Amino acid sequence: MQFKVSGNTSWLVGSIVSKHLGAVSALVFSLVISACGGGGGGGGNTLTAVDGAPSLTSASISANDNATVTVGDVVTVTVTASEAIMAPSVTIGGSAATSVSGSGEDWTASRAMTADDTVGDISFGVSFSDISGESGESVSTSTDSSAVAFEINMQTGNAIDGPFQFAKAFGDYNGNGVHDENEPFSMTDADGAYSLIDDTNTPETYTIIVEMTEDTIDSVTGESFSGTGVVLRGSSAGAVITPLTTLLDAAKAADPSYTAEDLADALGLPVGVDVEQYNPFSADADAATAHAVETVFQQVMTAALIVSEAMVGLGDMAGVELTAEQASAAALKAITSMVVNSAVTIDLSDSTQADSLAALAEQELAVNGIVVPDAVSDLVLGQATGSVAMVSGAFAALSADDFGTSAASAVSLLKHDATEELESMSAAAITFLADPANDDLGSFDASVYVTLNTDSGINSAIADHEDDLGGGADPEPVTTVALTEAFGGTTIGDGSLYTYPAGTEAWAGFANKNEAIYPISLAEDSVITFTGSVPTGGDVDVRFRFEFKPHPDVDPAYDTSAVTVSGADSATYSIAVPSQGSNTFSSFLMYLNTQDVGVVVTDVTIAAAGGDAGGDTDPEPSTAVALTEAFGGT
Repeated sequence: MQFKVSGNTSWLVGSIVSKHLGAVSALVFSLVISACGGGGGGGGNTLTAVDGAPSLTSASISANDNATVTVGDVVTVTVTASEAIMAPSVTIGGSAATSVSGSGEDWTASRAMTADDTVGDISFGVSFSDISGESGESVSTSTDSSAVAFEINMQTGNAIDGPFQFAKAFGDYNGNGVHDENEPFSMTDADGAYSLIDDTNTPETYTIIVEMTEDTIDSVTGESFSGTGVVLRGSSAGAVITPLTTLLDAAKAADPSYTAEDLADALGLPVGVDVEQYNPFSADADAATAHAVETVFQQVMTAALIVSEAMVGLGDMAGVELTAEQASAAALKAITSMVVNSAVTIDLSDSTQADSLAALAEQELAVNGIVVPDAVSDLVLGQATGSVAMVSGAFAALSADDFGTSAASAVSLLKHDATEELESMSAAAITFLADPANDDLGSFDASVYVTLNTDSGINSAIADHEDDLGGGADPEPVTTVALTEAFGGTTIGDGSLYTYPAGTEAWAGFANKNEAIYPISLAEDSVITFTGSVPTGGDVDVRFRFEFKPHPDVDPAYDTSAVTVSGADSATYSIAVPSQGSNTFSSFLMYLNTQDVGVVVTDVTIAAAGGDAGGDTDPEPSTAVALTEAFGGT
């Protein structure tokens, strides 16, 4: 069957409508013309169709001659049909092509690959029909053996002082210090690990910035870094982002010839330690070296936190607001100046060296427009650097055997105590100076507020922390975090109300996002305990599942039996879990067997069966669970 397009287009419309397409509107003709690459008057443009279904005589996939592509690369599928076809429907990597162009028999489709695409050979599919509407057989393989593979390149590393968990790491591609829309980011896990996806816009090297969030903690000690304003920096060429890589970044900004080796020498780090690569918390780290490096990490962070708090207080006294982020940046600049310009190895536990920070801090205050009387700055910064020296000395007194224990945690918490003392003292000083009877701070007693610049204050605070941590036993980090990301229509309402709507996936449920509890070991018989209620007064069956890792690497796994939560009044429920031997689990899930009925579930714990979580005896150590992620339509 042949159609000829000539200048007499009204004849063709009539012929098509009457002989071949029945009651199809004249709009079809415009589509036919489009499929042919356009219409027009005059001339002998010819459109040829063939009896029977159309087919593709060639199909090819390519990406600018690259056999392998990554995120952001454009992949193209090119086809030729046996006759003129309408614009085909094309998928590339399982997603619809974003551009389809061509005419007649020849068409091209393309799309850019994203981080959501599957790694491996890129699939494609072409569905098509000829200009009369007859469909051809869909094609999903190339006719010329062409193939393109997709890979995701990741920039990985660890953000550590201790390991920073729930911090935000992002690639600062343009160097403006701000997380822009096209720059990748990642939230750190319990090891401080982050993973940033490289794409076609990724520079060869760039700065990685780590910002503290309201949930950021040191996963070893549990200490919070919320509101501290701490921002760490390091190179994408390195493996870690730490207080020391931040000093190195600042030093290089002032002097590009300054090296990681220069910084290591200035800080007296063990021979061979590369500040851009060394992670004291890696499994294969030498204990003595790890302890020495971690001591310096903690001393630098101690100075940064305490001095920045002093700067905020002095800003308040001068009537100039200094944000936590601005103060932290200023404190780190002062520390960098001290390190770079010192003629001796830096030791912040040396009171003379710590005192030298005061003058450098005053310079940074002036840069930020903060000027106070010398007596005021001497008092505040003197108290601050005194605390820096004493807390740094407490870190120096720890041994390698203390690394990672409650003894080290008790000392680590001191730096936060010191910032709280400085904050209280600054507020009291402002009140004191507001009294017209007080011309200066000569009669102001700072010792009422600051105690961590004395041996007795340090020793007392350490003892208190060790008591809180369990009398010197290694602490069990327990972190509760509320992440409310829902998957597939699942719902987590106010007050921890969980609902499994009808019509959702059979595997729908809720995932624990409290990464600090992993891996879970159930070497002995255990019990899951929680508080539950059904606000509507009905019944809901609840069960749990342990998995080796999140899907798909779930085995070995264990599914508990279900327990029925009944009534609107809160009650305690428990489910027995038999010993799982040497298996460990890094995924913990909750499922509801009852649909469309909301159930409140709180205070979920996993404890050894011998423990009595609700009795008068001391319970076995338990694990708090935050079931805050819904998936699969629940």
